Amino acid sequence: MTGLSSSQDSPRPGKNDLLHRDIYRGIRVHHILLLCVFLILAGLGIFIIISQTHAVTHTAIASYQQTELEIVREAARSIQEYVYVHTVVLGRTDIRTIEQEIFKKFIEPIHLLENGDAWIYAPDHVVFDLSSDFPDEYRGKSMAQIFAIQKAFGASHYEEMTADVTNAREGVGYYIWLPEKGEEIAAWTPVTVGEYTWTVGLSTPLPEILDATGAGTTIMTSWLVFFMGLLAAVILFGAWLRADIRRSRSETALRRSNEQLRLLSGITRHDILNQLMVLRGFLELSGMEVDDEPVKGYIAKALRAASAIERDISFTKLYQDIGMQAPIWQNVRDLVEKQLQVLLPDTVRCTMDLDGIEINADPLFEKVMYALIDNTLRHGEGASEIRLSYRLTDAGDLLLCYEDNGAGIESDNKERIFSRGFGKHTGFGLFLSREILAITGITIRETGTPGAGARFGITVPKRAFRVRTPKKQ
Repeated sequence: MTGLSSSQDSPRPGKNDLLHRDIYRGIRVHHILLLCVFLILAGLGIFIIISQTHAVTHTAIASYQQTELEIVREAARSIQEYVYVHTVVLGRTDIRTIEQEIFKKFIEPIHLLENGDAWIYAPDHVVFDLSSDFPDEYRGKSMAQIFAIQKAFGASHYEEMTADVTNAREGVGYYIWLPEKGEEIAAWTPVTVGEYTWTVGLSTPLPEILDATGAGTTIMTSWLVFFMGLLAAVILFGAWLRADIRRSRSETALRRSNEQLRLLSGITRHDILNQLMVLRGFLELSGMEVDDEPVKGYIAKALRAASAIERDISFTKLYQDIGMQAPIWQNVRDLVEKQLQVLLPDTVRCTMDLDGIEINADPLFEKVMYALIDNTLRHGEGASEIRLSYRLTDAGDLLLCYEDNGAGIESDNKERIFSRGFGKHTGFGLFLSREILAITGITIRETGTPGAGARFGITVPKRAFRVRTPKKQ
């Protein structure tokens, strides 16, 4: 016959805490949520870097295209003057020879960066150096025809440029001649002298432009810093996650051990109390059967010893529950009123100024209120009034004040009353009260004046209390 209630002796702290619930081998819901947040932040970082890369690249391209355009415009003006002088003023008609001359004088000398390429096209053919090893399949063909041939080797994005060259329009853009070379950024402008028209252009591989403008270094630095930060974050997150999982597993193992110990101690305590009941019964019967006064004295001492053992066993039940459940928000006024309904006699009046005060404390906080009221009723000789109020300290903490108008507490006993075993009864009430409060960093002191009543000050740290309604003035 044990009569043990597992719901009372073995509470499971955090049972309803969804964020900290185990999913698998110490992995908890908040680990998954933090990992999701980490991945979202990493994705956001990648998005920002990509956006920055596009912006920097676009700025570098626009700036470089403007430079290219100025160069080809200057070359076009020079070519226009040269052709005008030789065809109109000098009357030359050997246009192919003139094309070679302007190619040599105005196109070939243009060198913008290492692989920048200047070129000149007539609407129906490309102008090239006859002395160079120019591919035969491109000779006598227009830009559109040449790119159509090159398309088989990966050329692309050339349609706008070939249309402008064919129709003698100025423009900027890019094209891909060979995929391995990547994008080539180009600018072009037409030259017209009489019935003759050419288009002068300049193109440069994008990687060279990025290197020359410093954009490439900026982009690489951004990615390097991001990945170094990401690597550090992954290492730190992994280390924290590993440590937290190990801690979680340890907590689970400790909780199970505590539950087993609580179960064992509950059964043992119950059995001891049963045996004490039997022992006291036999001692009382023995006292009734004997007339020898010395023997009766021994029996009385044995009964007192049994009572002391019973008090100690009861103390272990109360003490083992401290800190076993997570702190909860509690309305102080409601807790006090609950205890007053059980304890307060008609001869004692209680006034409270606690409207809206809530504290985050151990669920056993109500035992503290019980102990204070019980202390007044047991030891507050002549006490007829209990007062509860609060105020905020200069540090922003909450000070709960419990006062009575009883005999008060002697100066020498102001700290001793919180010691285990002090007092005329069990001596556990105020001792347990301080222990319960200490779990959540709350302190309690006796600050009353001897002879003028007891006064207990309970200091609640910031963030462990809240005021639901303003205090009435």
